[in-house]
Amino acid sequence: MKTLYDLLDEYLERQESLRYSKVTRRTVFYNCLSCIKWLWKTHGVTTADTIRKAHLQNWQKHLASRRTEEG
Repeated sequence: MKTLYDLLDEYLERQESLRYSKVTRRTVFYNCLSCIKWLWKTHGVTTADTIRKAHLQNWQKHLASRRTEEG
């Protein structure tokens, strides 16, 4: 089973093959990496088959709790 990190690498390679800009790929990388690290630290999730709806709902709550004046 591929890890979330493996899947992220594949996704970024696909974006590069489609000529997405470096800025877009870097933004996607850091946003996805943040989520992957959070999933691992808070729920022990390392592969896509173990992600549940509740994990994604908790991720949304986590992001909302970190909201700043700039959004």
